Amino acid sequence: MPLVLLLILILPLKNQAFWTSSGGDFTASKYLGAICALYAVIYLFTGNRIPHYLATRQARWYLFFLLLIFLSFAVMSRTTSTAYNPILGPISLLLLCFILLTVVDSLQRLRWVLLTIVGSVGWASLYVIREWEKNRGWETGSRGEWVVGDSNHFAVSAICGLAIAWYMAQEQGRPAWERWFCRGCLIMALIAVVVGASRGGLLGLLAASLFVALRSRKRLRNAVAVLVVVLGFNVAYPHSPLRRLLHPDVNAKGSETAHRASWEAGLRMVRAHPIAGIGIAAFRSQMLKYAPTWYDDRPFMAHNAYISVGAEMGIPGLVVFLAVLITTYLSLERTHRKKSVPRVITQTAVALQAALLGSSISIFFISAEHHEYLWLIVFLSMCLPPLAARFARKRSKAV
Repeated sequence: MPLVLLLILILPLKNQAFWTSSGGDFTASKYLGAICALYAVIYLFTGNRIPHYLATRQARWYLFFLLLIFLSFAVMSRTTSTAYNPILGPISLLLLCFILLTVVDSLQRLRWVLLTIVGSVGWASLYVIREWEKNRGWETGSRGEWVVGDSNHFAVSAICGLAIAWYMAQEQGRPAWERWFCRGCLIMALIAVVVGASRGGLLGLLAASLFVALRSRKRLRNAVAVLVVVLGFNVAYPHSPLRRLLHPDVNAKGSETAHRASWEAGLRMVRAHPIAGIGIAAFRSQMLKYAPTWYDDRPFMAHNAYISVGAEMGIPGLVVFLAVLITTYLSLERTHRKKSVPRVITQTAVALQAALLGSSISIFFISAEHHEYLWLIVFLSMCLPPLAARFARKRSKAV
């Protein structure tokens, strides 16, 4: 189990020298994932319980989405040229799904996974803040590749960690160090998102925070507190995402132009190939072919996960992707409403709902349909119903 927690801990470190740098497709993080998968297999055959991997609707929709990815890769791989193997990412996520559904079979293990997610986001936030300090608050104009990738992708990870940290920091009856650890990571992640200046991340963070506030007992007070804290940071900081949104500089305007061109190109791809799409991971190589005539710059990714999926996998792929997100939200809502299960399960469900809502908004501005933390939310949502059902059965037997 410690190796599984280590795997989760390094998920947001996309460009860390040891874990993700290598001479080929296989990195130290992928080898660690393979070892964790082997551990999960051993745990499966030595345990007393066989998980129901397809017990939830989101699990079945996820399997369908994977099949479409593999089919697209098999059909289009001969005509698609990329610098990396595009199928490795989905396979890595499949292994992560198998690992979590196999080993997260108790409340103690669930807690450790949640604490590790919070810690991973807190750790990644330190990298963001360090890069911000090295670039003198972005006065150098540099918001490029960091250990965490970039501010837009980091924001998706941070939103997940923030939502979980908020609930765990308030949980009564737990050791004081857990609550203070979560509070510290929450503050660091909030600062990192603001100084990262991701506009899509800001919208996702605001949506997730308001969702948490409105699901709390003191809704109005907490909603006002969220607005004061988030907007206060953004108004006070001169390079904040809100300032970039309202008063874009040359770099921000260039980003807006690239977004509009990518979106137009993606929509044209969908119209030209509505059923099968242009092929997995083919967007960048095909963008200029479908770009508007006014665009004369280099090719980019779709800058929108939904357009990216629709363009590369067709409308059926987009429908299945949306079905995964929707069924995940509904499954978490059902888990949250259960009254006969431990509070950690219901609170985790609502935290994951907030994270899913915020992430779903953030990926509207980046091509992050295979983002590790987006799918981590989905996979953890699959773990909760079996745990809840087990406690419900114990209570019925006791009665």
